[in-house]
Amino acid sequence: TSSNVARGRRSGKEGELEVLCFPRSSLRPALEDVQARIARSARLVGGSVRRTFTFPGWAPNASQALLAVATEELAQVAGVPPKILTIHAGLECGVIGDKL
Repeated sequence: TSSNVARGRRSGKEGELEVLCFPRSSLRPALEDVQARIARSARLVGGSVRRTFTFPGWAPNASQALLAVATEELAQVAGVPPKILTIHAGLECGVIGDKL
C-alpha cells in the first residue's frame, strides 16, 4: 500500500494549493485507509478532497491455475522450485478483476 504525490500546483485562487495523490494497494481496506488518511490530512489544514478515480484493490490468488502451471514449468527448466512472492504492482489486474 502506498501513495505518491503526482502533482502539486497553485490553483487559480489566492493561497490555494492543489495536490494530486495516487494511492494504490493490493487490498481494498488498506487502500480505503490511505484515502481516509489523505482526506483527514487535507481537512486538518482547511482543505478538501475530491476523488476522481480509484484503482480497485487486487489481492493475489495463490491458487490460480496459471500460477501452478508456471511454477511447475519453471521448476522443470531451472531444476529448483521458484520462490513465489508478491510485488507492489498489478493495478491493471485489479481493474480487470473488478469487471469479472
